[in-house]
Amino acid sequence: MAQFTTHLLSAVDGRHAAGVPIRIVQRTPGRVDIELVAGTSDAGGRFSADIEPEAPTPETRYEFAVDTAHYFADVTGTRPAVVDEITVRFALPDPAARYHMPLMIAPNSYSLWWSPPGG
Repeated sequence: MAQFTTHLLSAVDGRHAAGVPIRIVQRTPGRVDIELVAGTSDAGGRFSADIEPEAPTPETRYEFAVDTAHYFADVTGTRPAVVDEITVRFALPDPAARYHMPLMIAPNSYSLWWSPPGG
């Protein structure tokens, strides 16, 4: 079972982005996505989940989707003009590893990086 973690930070005010809806889906060749995890970031902007892939292969891809529209409506009082959801596709080459993907968010942009295990 893989462990997925993220830490959401707001580039608008430097705060931890709390209460942001997050979901992880497994993509399938027939484009029928399987939702594996859904939840929200905690008060510290953190989210973690164990991912138990459904019939994984080396070609299997996943999506990490972050619904930023409602968060920024609360922070700035307006909905983002362009970017209302951030979706990142990724693989799980080692289904027993930990994958940490911190994300800095702004109303119309984002920055994501991957921290390798032990890094």
